[in-house]
Parts: sequence; structure tokens; C-alpha cells
Amino acid sequence: MAQSFTSVPPRCAPSRGPFVELSQRSEPTNNYGDGLSIAFELVGTPAIVGLLGFGLDRWLGTTPIFTIVLTLVALATVAGLTIWRYNAEIRRADAARRAARAERGPAPARWERRATGAAS
Repeated sequence: MAQSFTSVPPRCAPSRGPFVELSQRSEPTNNYGDGLSIAFELVGTPAIVGLLGFGLDRWLGTTPIFTIVLTLVALATVAGLTIWRYNAEIRRADAARRAARAERGPAPARWERRATGAAS
């Protein structure tokens, strides 16, 4: 008996190519989360510490000196930590790039590429 081909065949693989583990696909998600957490740190930490300074100023009956000083200290600390993290990430990426280049070996010289007919 002839088989009817009117139904849609089952999907064997996702439309974006072969099956990929979720941990391998989550790089953009991790980058978005990292950026969002840094943004909250840059805004939230000085704001919370500034509110603590404001409460300390009200409790001691002083001018807003604690509010200003604590907010500036928190802002400088968070900015320093952000710069430190960025530099550490750049060093890690450079080390990975150097390791990949060392594994690949030196690139042929321009005259060697022309002699072998490779694209330059």
C-alpha cells in the first residue's frame, strides 16, 4: 500500500544548524547579564552608600559631609573594580589568543603565500 506524505516530517535538528549544548550557546546571555550587573553596581552601590551617609548625617546632626564623602568613596571603589575586571578580562582574552596562535603556528611570509598560490 502506498504511504501518504501529507503530514509534516518530524524535525530532526533545530533550524539554526546542528544540535548545540545550551552552555555553548549562552555566551550572549552571559555578556548581557555581566553588563547589567556592572550597570547596577555603578548606580546602586553609590546610591545605597549615599543613603547610609545621609542617615549618618541626620543621626549625628551634621552637614551632608558623610553623604558626599561616602558616595564619592563608593563611586571610586566601584569604578576601580570595574576597570580591574575589564583589564583582567582583556588579559585573559589576550592569553587565549596567544595560545591559539601558538597552536596554529607562525603564518607564512608574504612571499611564501605568493609562491604557493595561497590567497593573501
